[in-house]
Amino acid sequence: MGMSYRRAWTLVADIARCFGASVVTTAPGGPRGGGAKLTPLGTQVVALYREVEAKASAAAVVEIAALEQIATEHRQAKSHCK
Repeated sequence: MGMSYRRAWTLVADIARCFGASVVTTAPGGPRGGGAKLTPLGTQVVALYREVEAKASAAAVVEIAALEQIATEHRQAKSHCK
């Protein structure tokens, strides 16, 4: 996910505070490995977020393409500098 373990758990705690309920359940490690799972609320939140993300991407397709072009040009220009 490109973030530290601590940062990920801080975000999970922040989301739980915003919704007033746990969005994940955890099991301690050990012989069975432990882990974390989404609660039903967490599953609902993720599904709705993905819908928002998809709609935002579709609505901003031109702007996203422009940003990608600028990034490509910037990387190419930077690679020519020595």
